[in-house]
Amino acid sequence: MLKKMLTLALVAMIALVAQAQKPVMIAGTFSAGSDVNIDYARQVRASVVAGLFETGRFELKDVDAEQQIAAETERRSSEDAMGDAEALMGKTTETAAEYLLYGLVSQCAIAQSKSDDGSIHYNAEIAHTVKIVKYANKELVVSKDFKLSGLRCGIGDTPAAAVTDALAHVKNDMKNLVDEHFKLDGIILGEGFEKDKKGKKMEICLINLGSDHGLEKSQRLEVSCVEKIAGRDVTKVIGQLTITEVMAGDLSQCKVTKGGDVLLTKMLEYLDIKDTAPENAIPLKVKTMKQSGAKNLLKQGGAMFGF
Repeated sequence: MLKKMLTLALVAMIALVAQAQKPVMIAGTFSAGSDVNIDYARQVRASVVAGLFETGRFELKDVDAEQQIAAETERRSSEDAMGDAEALMGKTTETAAEYLLYGLVSQCAIAQSKSDDGSIHYNAEIAHTVKIVKYANKELVVSKDFKLSGLRCGIGDTPAAAVTDALAHVKNDMKNLVDEHFKLDGIILGEGFEKDKKGKKMEICLINLGSDHGLEKSQRLEVSCVEKIAGRDVTKVIGQLTITEVMAGDLSQCKVTKGGDVLLTKMLEYLDIKDTAPENAIPLKVKTMKQSGAKNLLKQGGAMFGF
């Protein structure tokens, strides 16, 4: 019985350690511009937080959204609000946080349009700014403006439906923000890769990143290697991958989409060095990439075309 209890305790401890490896992010205040409905500002903030949470990269601790935004209505000054990270930190008691999220919703406008056939639909345009700072020293990590308009605006048969569609775009934008500013580092595993029929290119490979890191099917990754040039270690980008299957918490299968010939050559070199001088072997490294513009536009403008 005691052995079983110790085993369960060990499993629980390992789970807590694994969870603690994700950086903690405090979701703080989003202020609202003078012309922005407070309810819309709350919804934008909620979509930003939800989008960041769904990336699986952070342990998010959310303060009370309604209380935070309501408090901001008294000052309404976007410049003051966006520069007051230190004051926002003072509102929380969190000591283990690595990042603080805050922002501004500067626009949320809804317009009515009539199609050639006489049908009426609504467009929702949203403009907001997301800022992320390091909690320890207030160093700015991310400051990014988002504008949902034109093909990227929210569209619906009612004003509420248009806002809901726009908020889906807001949430989707957070995945790109994370892929761009919080890149994951991993490696291509030396086992499980496949060549093409001619044996000249790497076609399929495995990487040591998976569901524990928030990865998902169709995500793109950049591959690099380290070469000695003039006595220095130089990192060179040599290929790209697309995830075809997330197989485990730390395992994904990928299709090589660029540089398959170079990847195979470098992989074989790595395996040879690993066998003869393992202390000098440096595996091929992978990093997450921002989603392609065309694919992102398709996702975010899909409602317009009925996708």
